[in-house]
Amino acid sequence: MPGRLACRVCLLLVIALQPARSGLWPGIGALLSDKIEYTIAVTNSQGRPIDGATIWLLGDDESRQDLKADDLERLVRRYSADADFVFANSLQFGLIVLRTDQAGVARVTFDESDIGELPSLSNHFAAIKRGYEPVLRSDVAKVDSRRKLTFVLKTSAIAKTEPLLEELDHLRALAERQVEEGAKEQTASALTQIGSRLRAIASALEAKGDADGAAAVYYNLAYLPSVEMAKDESGNSVVRGYSRGFDERSPHRIADRARAWELNQSHPWLDFQRMRARLAAQGLMTFLGNKNSEVRRSFIDQTELFIREHGERMWPDVFTQLWRAYNAEGDFTAGCSALQRFHTFAPSQFDSQGWWNLLGMYIADVELHGGVAAGCTLTGGKGD
Repeated sequence: MPGRLACRVCLLLVIALQPARSGLWPGIGALLSDKIEYTIAVTNSQGRPIDGATIWLLGDDESRQDLKADDLERLVRRYSADADFVFANSLQFGLIVLRTDQAGVARVTFDESDIGELPSLSNHFAAIKRGYEPVLRSDVAKVDSRRKLTFVLKTSAIAKTEPLLEELDHLRALAERQVEEGAKEQTASALTQIGSRLRAIASALEAKGDADGAAAVYYNLAYLPSVEMAKDESGNSVVRGYSRGFDERSPHRIADRARAWELNQSHPWLDFQRMRARLAAQGLMTFLGNKNSEVRRSFIDQTELFIREHGERMWPDVFTQLWRAYNAEGDFTAGCSALQRFHTFAPSQFDSQGWWNLLGMYIADVELHGGVAAGCTLTGGKGD
């Protein structure tokens, strides 16, 4: 499935601490004997299929088996309102994001690279759809099994629906399937048409005064699969390839995300992303020496304000650069505190070894800045 982490530092952490699950790509491993296949159906209370529902999946793989139903419940409780902005791995390392088709069905396959020598996988699922109450369910699947799960969603008494955003849900799922099923002759045409329609939807929502709805569409345009064009020797436009996820080198993805940030009214995480990107352009990522100290101090002050004002609405990544910024300013006690708060706030981000590795990164960073990290520990929760 598509998805990128919210920042470059997060990407480094994922590479160092959390191997990705190949189950992110539905259908992988279909020719292997050691596999687990899931078919997930989502319906309303009348049994009608729900098109464009989102499935969050969190669970076991060969490298980690400590994730529990409570870990996914916490993500749903805090962030289901942000579901339009959540892609694979962006919210929780190892989180798989699926979308149902017009038949209300999503599929995912785990192969031997996920399973390893495990006899079974324990997985936790959440079905999320605008206008409905989320539903969570856990399942244990043995190797070489085909599982079918059905989620029945009840209409939310408070959530509003908007036909144009229902169309976003449909087109988002359709765009992701275009790439998952492999590039075909009609893929470029289909993705181009989807992109054009999404831009029309965004414009219509802006015209109606639905800034948040338009922000959701633009944000998805920045992350969904799209056609990348180039010029041939004769100056004609040709398909260079297909991309998915945010790309700092893509002008149209940068512009779409910036427009989403500008329009956003109700999602504090997007405001934080915008602030961080602005300061990154001013040198925030320089963590050595006195250079850019003013930028780092501004980042620290504004990040702490976001945390105080928005609490659990902030995504776990809010802490990723905070401890490094404190260390770069020589405030190693505050750096340790930021790391400890990260651990308390999002204990399921890593297993025990992963948190131990991150603590080692903190200690090395303190020493790099000429400090002493003695006394900084992580206790309680999953970091023990």
